[in-house]
Amino acid sequence: MVHNRPQKILELDEKEMALTNLEIHWLTEELTCLQGCFFEKMQDIKEGHKFRFTAHDLIIALPERIHLTRYPYTASTPSNLAMYARKHLKGSKVKKVSQQGFDRVITIELENGFSIIIELFAKGNIIITNENKTKHCLRRESWKDREIKPTKEYKYPQSNKLNPKKMTQQEFNEIFKIDTIRSLVKNINMSGKYLEEVCRHAKVDKLSKNPSGKEKTMLFKEIKKLLEEHKPGLQSEPVATKLTIPEDYTPKETLNQAIDDYYSPEENKEIATFPKLEKRLKKQEESLQELKKRAIETKQKGDLIYAHFNELQTMLAKANQLKKQGKTWKEIETELGITINTKTRKTKITLSE
Repeated sequence: MVHNRPQKILELDEKEMALTNLEIHWLTEELTCLQGCFFEKMQDIKEGHKFRFTAHDLIIALPERIHLTRYPYTASTPSNLAMYARKHLKGSKVKKVSQQGFDRVITIELENGFSIIIELFAKGNIIITNENKTKHCLRRESWKDREIKPTKEYKYPQSNKLNPKKMTQQEFNEIFKIDTIRSLVKNINMSGKYLEEVCRHAKVDKLSKNPSGKEKTMLFKEIKKLLEEHKPGLQSEPVATKLTIPEDYTPKETLNQAIDDYYSPEENKEIATFPKLEKRLKKQEESLQELKKRAIETKQKGDLIYAHFNELQTMLAKANQLKKQGKTWKEIETELGITINTKTRKTKITLSE
């Protein structure tokens, strides 16, 4: 699928088309819908990985993106990481979904003590931890201050930039050593495309080298305002809020939906929207629910029989003994308080929980 992507206005250190810190901030807010859901399985797919939770499918294509999907993806042979996740995480309830600081890192905490950590920087990584120890990971990595390797303590990456959610006006005022936009990009943990939007809204020349005190105050206010504005859509690419440039903007209900529509292959969408397949899928889902219901009922019956197993054995032995003594089936029914079909010899016994 070919997309018309705008030429990059500002050459920055961020990876083109990777989700930005601000987008991950809003994605994390939306992904709180996973809280209370149960982990079902991890699958490897052509595009990366898919985590299935009850009622939700989560796509992770490292280091580019993470989002919920409404479209089908074909699974491939499961990796060691996928097999580990299925063994240790299946049936675990999601307790919390959070962003680490304002970094490109999302953590999914489970009630069984395990966590799934998705790192969306450099080459990207998926790490499964328990009690702050790495249990399994997509790739082993090592830096000066941290190491990702089984049995090793997991440490979140340290950011040397200001967290826009927590920074103060005074901290902000001290960052301007070079031109405005590069001072912002170098010192604030936020993407250049949104910081350029901040300059436009604040009416400050992004190339000015010494913004006034009033301009700094306006820039600071616009950054804080941007953290409160959630207007997801498509604007040549998924955006967390409507930008002044470029002009084309298509609003979406959620940022997850915008990313899902932008990246999911056309063939996936065609399968998902093909009427006959949709109808078949709905029937299969209904059948699955019915089978699950019957399985629960059957288990309940089995548990009840097991609880009265000795009583049932005694009763059946008594019935056989009475028959040998010449009693009729009717007499046996009356004496034991059961119902017997004389043709099929099936016996009906009422049990109480």
